Amino acid sequence: MATLESFNQHLIESLNENIHTIKYCLSFDKSSSLWNGSSKVGCLGIPAAILIFSLIDAIGSYYKDGTVEFSIDGKYEKITKPSQHFYVLNDQIYFKNQFEMNTINDLYSAYRSKLTHNNVLPLNNFLDIGTCDSVILEKTPDGHISKLNLRPLFEVVKTGIVIFIQNLQSGTISTNNSTILEIEKHSKAYIDLTLESTTGQTSTATGHTHM
Repeated sequence: MATLESFNQHLIESLNENIHTIKYCLSFDKSSSLWNGSSKVGCLGIPAAILIFSLIDAIGSYYKDGTVEFSIDGKYEKITKPSQHFYVLNDQIYFKNQFEMNTINDLYSAYRSKLTHNNVLPLNNFLDIGTCDSVILEKTPDGHISKLNLRPLFEVVKTGIVIFIQNLQSGTISTNNSTILEIEKHSKAYIDLTLESTTGQTSTATGHTHM
């Protein structure tokens, strides 16, 4: 368990933990004896996807109610609510995509939200590990997503996280950001958690703590 002193330290540690865990999920082989599920093909795609989406969500959340605009379908859009966090996918610094609005909404509602809240994908919405050279999204003739390739999405998101961390460390992300202020509203008063154990030893936990 690590004790972290500041909001930024806590956030950066969390982002790096997620990156580390996604790498593990994508490298895991379900044909291994370590896996006791019914399917013996592929990697741990569902948890990998959920964590990748959480990283996109996180970056988008720090631009909510800000001045930054994202080019989508020839228009400039701001993030004003959580369902718009995925607009950040079209940011040309972090992710460099040029997804259409219906594609962003489909990715958010059919993939991100269903996996995050229901742990399942709707029928005929597919995940594949893909390769670094694969397209991120394969689409139907009407523009809806038919398959999401995790590996190329992760590579793009991983690069975006590096840039986002640099922005945190340089102060580019304002501490007056509405998301940071909202999170800090839930901060609790400091309590000294130094406890005397039955063996006479002490256990201390303070500040932002990571298990």
